[in-house]
Amino acid sequence: VSGNGQSTTTGNGIFLDNNSAQNTISGNTVSANAGHGILLSRGSNSNTISSNTVTKNSDGIAVDDSDGNVVQGNAAAENRNGIRISGSIDTKASDNQIVGNTVDKSTSTAGSAYGIYLYSHADNNLLRNNTVTGSATFGIYIKSGANRLEGGDGADVI
Repeated sequence: VSGNGQSTTTGNGIFLDNNSAQNTISGNTVSANAGHGILLSRGSNSNTISSNTVTKNSDGIAVDDSDGNVVQGNAAAENRNGIRISGSIDTKASDNQIVGNTVDKSTSTAGSAYGIYLYSHADNNLLRNNTVTGSATFGIYIKSGANRLEGGDGADVI
């Protein structure tokens, strides 16, 4: 999925679901969706999300219950959460690589807002050389275990 513009929907901008594997989402501009800008969900493993611009969505890029994905070189601005990885008790989100992304101005009128957010059951993921600025709550918030944070500039890491 490349070179598209997607904006102003009541759902998600670009959505891979239910075991969608080995896809590339690259070079898209995704903005102003009520849901997520780009969402990988329920076993959507081994995908690459690169060189996209995501703005003014709930989560700019979200990876739920999916493993082995690469999120690299994207620009996320003015989303509630720039990039969010989450799993569930039955399905962890692990071995994802979040590398070289730029996240700016994560904001929310209701609740917390994070630049990069590793939520519950997002274990054993790598965050490397990401730049996070201007997030309302925390730049990088890790709420799970065995994750690695290397390089980058994420003020307010918790």
